[in-house]
Amino acid sequence: MRNRMHEPGGGPTLYSISTVAARLDLSQDTVRRLIGNGELTPIRIGATVRIDAAELESFLDRQRQAVIR
Repeated sequence: MRNRMHEPGGGPTLYSISTVAARLDLSQDTVRRLIGNGELTPIRIGATVRIDAAELESFLDRQRQAVIR
């Protein structure tokens, strides 16, 4: 996957905004809005924004819990 970075040695898997948007079937603007309002925590590497795979899973878990309530 071109927009997925995996650090050698078992480090974090990082996704671009476009990859997260595609995985969630959302627009990139919506993903940026989720980041902007603090619902999704990014990792910034210079001007580049990435989302850790564990953060994405945590976000999805929180969304599932919101539906259950």
